[in-house]
Amino acid sequence: MEGVFATPQRKRSLLVFVSVGVGLLLFALCFALPVHAVIPFGLAALGMIFHPAVPVCATLIASALLSVIIGPSAAVALLMFAPSGLILPFMVKKKESSLYAVFVAASVTILAMWCGMVYFSDAINAAFAQQKASIIEQYALLPKLAENELLGTFFNAEGIGAWRSMHLLMLETIKMMLGGTALSYSMITALLIYLICRKIAQKRGIAIAPFAPFAQWRLPSGFGFGAAILFIASFLVEVNYGQEQASLAFMLRSAVVVPFTVQGMCVLEFYLSKKKVHAAARVAANVALTLFLSLVLTYCGMFEHAFAFRRGADLRIK
Repeated sequence: MEGVFATPQRKRSLLVFVSVGVGLLLFALCFALPVHAVIPFGLAALGMIFHPAVPVCATLIASALLSVIIGPSAAVALLMFAPSGLILPFMVKKKESSLYAVFVAASVTILAMWCGMVYFSDAINAAFAQQKASIIEQYALLPKLAENELLGTFFNAEGIGAWRSMHLLMLETIKMMLGGTALSYSMITALLIYLICRKIAQKRGIAIAPFAPFAQWRLPSGFGFGAAILFIASFLVEVNYGQEQASLAFMLRSAVVVPFTVQGMCVLEFYLSKKKVHAAARVAANVALTLFLSLVLTYCGMFEHAFAFRRGADLRIK
């Protein structure tokens, strides 16, 4: 392959051909199948194998076709999921710090997800409103069963009211958690795609930056300013839109809380490692605190960000 495409002109022709071909394939996949969540992995692999510009061009081509043939919503749905697969090949090949690369990819993906949720907010609210009306309608039929002698003991008025309230509460909780789910997807996907890019780079003999141990992870110095902006934005969304856009406000707050919580876990890992605590015990301690005392880890991460308690290690992420 390298012999055939030895000249720069032929290499450029190959990249253009691959970009157009992948763009058409990407359009066909998004048109026919709900595969948006796995698309970034394929884009990242293409960027590492050929050139980081290939997945970017392919995504632009697919987005344009989707927008023209199906509508802007289809293009927005693709662009919500794509950022990690587009950014990380560039950053890995530039030998950027592992934590910096993952942080940037996750941040851009979170931003894209949030903008996509804003774009689809009317459709999301309409779907949940329709489901809520359906639940209310179904429970309105149950009192008739209470009049039946055989079923009356199971369908009394108090029980029906309690079940209806619980069902509606579950629906509101699911709506609220949409933002948290998008946030989790963004962070986990960025990390997994980075690991895939590293693996491909190692297979192809591409020099890459070393991967920092978990105990040395630390948020960028400017994250505190960004966190303050996100927190204020979440407050403004909640005040202006109330329960209608609660999931968007929750996502913004989570984008502040989760990184500080992870940094708190890193601080705990750092001190437990210095005390030579067994790896299994360190994992158990982090899991237990995350499940039952996550607020402690969050505040620990905040204080670490402000005062840099960890000493004796290079904790810079860039």
